[in-house]
Amino acid sequence: MREVKRLLRCLAYLALVPVLAAQVLLGIPSLASASTTGVTSTWAELSPQTSPLALQLAGMAYDPSTSQTVMLGGEDALGVSSGATWVWNGSNWTEMISTGPLVAYGVSVAWDGSSSQLLAFGGANGLSYYNATWTWDGSNWTEMFPTDSPVPRSSACMAYDASTGQLVLFGGYTGSSYLSDTWTWDGSNWTEMSPQTSPPQEEGASCAYDAATGQLVLFGGYTGSSYLSDTWTWDGSNWTEMSPASSPSPAEGSSMVWDTSTGQLVLFGGYTGSSYLSDTWVWNGSNWTEMSPQASPPPLANSSVAYDTSSDQTLLFGGMGSSGLSAETWLWEAETLEAPVSITWLATLDGNNLIESTTLAVTVNDTMGGTWDLDATIGSDPTSGSHTIGPVSLNGTAMQPGVATVVASGTSTSQTEELSFALTIPANAYAGGYSCAISWFISG
Repeated sequence: MREVKRLLRCLAYLALVPVLAAQVLLGIPSLASASTTGVTSTWAELSPQTSPLALQLAGMAYDPSTSQTVMLGGEDALGVSSGATWVWNGSNWTEMISTGPLVAYGVSVAWDGSSSQLLAFGGANGLSYYNATWTWDGSNWTEMFPTDSPVPRSSACMAYDASTGQLVLFGGYTGSSYLSDTWTWDGSNWTEMSPQTSPPQEEGASCAYDAATGQLVLFGGYTGSSYLSDTWTWDGSNWTEMSPASSPSPAEGSSMVWDTSTGQLVLFGGYTGSSYLSDTWVWNGSNWTEMSPQASPPPLANSSVAYDTSSDQTLLFGGMGSSGLSAETWLWEAETLEAPVSITWLATLDGNNLIESTTLAVTVNDTMGGTWDLDATIGSDPTSGSHTIGPVSLNGTAMQPGVATVVASGTSTSQTEELSFALTIPANAYAGGYSCAISWFISG
């Protein structure tokens, strides 16, 4: 179950009195109102009218100056390199008739926020490896002629680091050796950096800028003899290896992107040397967490990925899987579940049990369809003085502290319900008061 927790603390303080009758209405309401919004995410496959052929190792990035997501090059099912340029408009692919780089796979493409350039570098066609640098103007590619350039390579990792204002290029494969050099682009020239520590010599690492933590993050890759699961961050002059408690499997060719709409640094897929992956992970600055989306692309490596700001979509295209190349287009989208909550407490004393009735007005806007749950969790059994007066039950079901209980569910994409719950606490006739904190969860 995918859960996003939004805490609603409902605090009630009631006086417990000796039992005077079988049922006494205390008439002490405690009013609370709040709104809980859960944002979960899932993959959704699209069916564009026009689409590139099945490809892997194409470079892709969003160009804010032209409001285009641009995909360049790649390798088809016959192992033939492509020189085509495609753009995405939010619902469809269009092939551009443009001048540009030689046909190649493993081209690195990224937006440079400092120079306002969409940049393409390197690539290979099976016979030759390139180190040409190109920029995109919305209709054509223009070759740049920097004084200094990285050596020819394919499958290098390239991303813009907004914290340092650097477009960073790392690693790759020359056709005979794996690289661990780091370069930055200033709009007209490449500069080789000299970090004290660095990831290993490798190709197929994935990297992206994490706007939530201000980190340029690099994951995985292939050294020529082993697949990696290491995570590194760049601070403008040096690489630092992180030590997350959990990590994706060692792999090359994973796809990493910052998704603005969900506020997540997302990693998908990859190749382990023996199998292709379809897992999705997110990074929080110190650890990886595996997601459980309701739908997912098939196991793939070397897919192209970019966040399309114009349509607020993370776009994933193509890749290689166990059954061959893919021509599928997928989106990583937010699934918004909203529950504006209005709570009115009505307390009664029934025998030795204190009963509180709670009414919630819940509206769920589930943009992706599917099912949703409303869960409740009590932090701990309430106490009166030094005495524990639990356990608590909700609609007759015992609630264990810290354990979520599903209290409502639905399947419609837009639904409003009045939900009634009776929270029962054995009172034991202790004088004094108690407090009860309940967390409400929306999950999809």
